[in-house]
Amino acid sequence: MRRLPVLLFAAALAGCAPPKSGPRKSAPAGPLAQPEEPLTAENLPGELAAPWPIPIAQAGGRYLLPWQDEDGLHARIVGQGGETDLALGPGLWLGAAARGDDFVVAISRGPQVIVRFLDGESGQEVAATLDGAPIQAVACDGDAVLVLGTRQADTDGSDGQGQGQGQGMTGPGAPFVEATLIRPSGPEPIALGLRATVPTLYGDESGFVVDGAWLLSAGFERARAPGPQVPGLRLFRRTGPSGDAVTVDGARWLELDAPLDGAFADPAGLELVVGGRLLHVGAGLTVEGAPVEIPLAASGRAFLRGVQGGRALWETLDGSDHLFALLDRATLAPASPLARVPAPFSRTVVTALGDQDTLLAWLAEDGQCRYALWPR
Repeated sequence: MRRLPVLLFAAALAGCAPPKSGPRKSAPAGPLAQPEEPLTAENLPGELAAPWPIPIAQAGGRYLLPWQDEDGLHARIVGQGGETDLALGPGLWLGAAARGDDFVVAISRGPQVIVRFLDGESGQEVAATLDGAPIQAVACDGDAVLVLGTRQADTDGSDGQGQGQGQGMTGPGAPFVEATLIRPSGPEPIALGLRATVPTLYGDESGFVVDGAWLLSAGFERARAPGPQVPGLRLFRRTGPSGDAVTVDGARWLELDAPLDGAFADPAGLELVVGGRLLHVGAGLTVEGAPVEIPLAASGRAFLRGVQGGRALWETLDGSDHLFALLDRATLAPASPLARVPAPFSRTVVTALGDQDTLLAWLAEDGQCRYALWPR
């Protein structure tokens, strides 16, 4: 399971803001100078089980893609060891997450949520009944799985028992959110309060981030996040007159000289995309070394899609085609041939960067989900 490591903080933030001027460390020859390597694409056997862009969970060097047919829901697990399809039965797909080197999946059948703890081709199932409609989101802290349900609050803004929920209250008519923590030993419900929108979920070994604004521990301790969450990370931001600032827990902030354009993390550390440069951030929330310019394409449109170990995934457009390359994480020098996804009907290519390979997924014109494990 890939998580943002816990960063240790000192008492003061001195001299760790990125330089605002001076020479920048540029990558050598660009990715587009590399030869192309053909992709071997395959189709998911049935229809998508979730709205596009399809979510891809990663665990133990494998990837999980959900699909469905007339027999119900399925999970295709893809990796260098081959492919496995697991039948999950009827229901609505809620999501999947990593739990150690294995997966957990959650589906709903009416108000009941079924969480399946996968272990190879078998796994334990735990059911929980929610007082409301389950939402399509699931998160795991390495042990417990968090699922959410919503129901309409009473017109006075109460929880149906004549009491409002102080934290998160938004007024009459807002949805009431119920959370349930599910372990193999069974479920445990908790009321979160009222919210204006359907919440988002994120989980890691430190607990959960709910709706990008609330911190929830496995012991149900709640606290306000120090700022809006950067999607997909335990990282929070605030906006200032000259740029953004980021923090992990609010105790220490890293001031940036421009808006934050993206952020990625793995056990090796944190990477920030700021003003077309990549900033390597280490323990103590300090910038390590000089910023590195992200290679541009002829069109000027190029993006970093993720980091893992010593690699970074780079993407650009060639007309309606998508081109991908692996770069050295430290220098952003090319480290692989190019891979081309020709004119995906979805326009978006979903990516998941693993320890040894990358999964690319897209929609073809016939609505079929295609995917490729690259490099083979």
